[in-house]
Amino acid sequence: MIFSTPVQYAIRAMTFLGEQEVGKLSSIREISRAASIPMPYLAKIINRLSRRRLVTAKRGPAGGVMLGRAASEITLQEIVEALGGNLAAKRCILGISECGDDVPCPLHESWKSVRETLTSKLREETVRDLVAAHRAKVKRIAGS
Repeated sequence: MIFSTPVQYAIRAMTFLGEQEVGKLSSIREISRAASIPMPYLAKIINRLSRRRLVTAKRGPAGGVMLGRAASEITLQEIVEALGGNLAAKRCILGISECGDDVPCPLHESWKSVRETLTSKLREETVRDLVAAHRAKVKRIAGS
């Protein structure tokens, strides 16, 4: 698993929000149900996304959550970082504390290129891309 559970949940929630009409507020309950995320867990995730201004949250009976910016402007990298993930970290894939460019572990060079490729991809992919991929998947499933 590349992403932690909180990051996976955040990606699913952001994809759901990206599918909504611009400006539409969605309740935590609605997102929880649609994205299969436990509500208490989702509330914490929304809080962290809100602090990074990736979502806008409004309290009260007419409140809810919506994307903080256009879906085309929010990258996967921002979502990962909002949840404390940092796939670009230079920590060793094998967990060896002394690993580095000067004293590499057996996987250092190959992991370095994978990490660079992954980081690049996370910076390129947006919520709009996630929405498009999700809609294509739903369409394929419906056509089966």
